[in-house]
Amino acid sequence: MRLRKAKATLLVVGLDNSGKTTLARAIRGFSEAEGGAEKDSVMNVEPTIGFKVEKMDAPYTSGLRLNIVDMSGQQCYRELWQTYYEDVQGILFVVDAADPRRFPEAREALLGVVKHADLEKKPLLLYSNKMDLLSASTGSQVAKEVGLSDLAVHLERAWRLQGCSVKTGEGVDDGIKWLISTVKSK
Repeated sequence: MRLRKAKATLLVVGLDNSGKTTLARAIRGFSEAEGGAEKDSVMNVEPTIGFKVEKMDAPYTSGLRLNIVDMSGQQCYRELWQTYYEDVQGILFVVDAADPRRFPEAREALLGVVKHADLEKKPLLLYSNKMDLLSASTGSQVAKEVGLSDLAVHLERAWRLQGCSVKTGEGVDDGIKWLISTVKSK
């Protein structure tokens, strides 16, 4: 007799060019390679138009099947995000830490996500991506500029800010381990 694995859907959102698709590919790579994404599969990523769904066994754990819904961050597609809100167990919001001119736009998009009724109490992992670049803002600067500290007062959910470089893999596994653990504990 074969037992079914528990399933969880994670929604990956953020502005265009923040690294969402590369992140989804990296997580899949970690899952398939057990701890290390292959550079070619992570580095050669085309931007998402609309959405993509990655299905995989959750990395670092057994018994959990993940559906990672990678949503396009272009302005014209952001209204589509809420199509998936009801069915997700966790949210990954990706911010490009090396593009401070877009922090206000990221703040607005993040606010729309966390205030949506269908996402109430669902865990939020905010990845501050591209931390490997010299031009990247610090984690505390990103948190301040996207209003995370202000939002945290009003968030009735588990949340975490995780600095990362999807390109090098640094910080990605720490964040996804936290989110998977948080989702499994619900």
